[in-house]
Amino acid sequence: MAHGDFVYWKGFWNVIDQNTDVEFLSSLVALAQVFSLSILQNAHLVLTPPLSLTQQQRKLLAEAYRTAIDDLAEKHVAKIIEAYSFTEYELDSALARADQTPYEALLDGARKSEMNNMQHLWPMMVDTRRIWRRVEAEKQGEQQAKL
Repeated sequence: MAHGDFVYWKGFWNVIDQNTDVEFLSSLVALAQVFSLSILQNAHLVLTPPLSLTQQQRKLLAEAYRTAIDDLAEKHVAKIIEAYSFTEYELDSALARADQTPYEALLDGARKSEMNNMQHLWPMMVDTRRIWRRVEAEKQGEQQAKL
């Protein structure tokens, strides 16, 4: 765990320990658990090689992380969003739509994307790729000639 992660993690749990009588405690705990498992999961995916945990331990850690995320999403996200009084427009998230599932919201966002109206850029993108390939081929040719 990096020092910055530790500072945020410790501060998060201190807030929970100091607020045990609030009505939204279960939501805070769920969020802190996801954060904690996220730190552990990411550390064992990126920073430390698979040597530190067995394959079974990594599998169980990933499963616990997914379970914590599911619990947070199903039982607590709506409460957290309501506590901040964010509107769907302010959140602008496919995960926070009252009238759509996340997949429906993602598909709808893709259909409405301004990137759909940029067909005029495709020829330039293709030309750029061709130029890049030619430059790379010339570099390889120069390297081959030096050998």
